[in-house]
Amino acid sequence: MRYWTDGACYPNPGNGGWAVVDENGEVIASGYEHDTTNNRMELMAVLMACQHSPKGGFVYSDSSYAVDCVMKWYVGWLKNGKTVGKKNLDVIEKCYELVRNKSLTVSWIRRETHEMNQVADEASKFMAQQAYEEKNGISFPDDGWNIYSKWEKQ
Repeated sequence: MRYWTDGACYPNPGNGGWAVVDENGEVIASGYEHDTTNNRMELMAVLMACQHSPKGGFVYSDSSYAVDCVMKWYVGWLKNGKTVGKKNLDVIEKCYELVRNKSLTVSWIRRETHEMNQVADEASKFMAQQAYEEKNGISFPDDGWNIYSKWEKQ
C-alpha cells in the first residue's frame, strides 16, 4: 500500500493541518492543531500514514525535513546522544519506531509531481484553514491560499 502525505500551516508558525491520501485518492486521515509549525504538520502526516500502513508499505512526503528526520537524522542523534532539545522529537520517535517495526519506506517526492500529493496538499490546507477559523472565529482570508472552492466545509 502507498500513502501520500502533506502538512500546511497558516501563518507559519500558526494554525496547521495535515492529511494522508491512499493510492485510491481517498483522504484516509486528516487533522489540525493550533500554535504549531509546518514542519510538525508534515511529520504528523507521515506519522499517521505510518500508523495506517501495513508492513512493507510506502509513505511519500514532499518534505525533505520530515523524511530526513525519520530516515536519516534520528539514528545519528541516538548514536551521538544528541536528542535533547530537538524540535518535534515526540513525533519523530513514533515515526521511526513504526518505520522500523513495520519495515516501511518513507521517501521524498518533488512537490506536486504526483496527483495524490496534490490531493494531500489541498486537504492539509483545508484542515489548516479550519484550524484558523476555529481559533480566530472569523472566515479565512481570501489571499490566494484559500482552497474552499475545492473542499466543502465539513
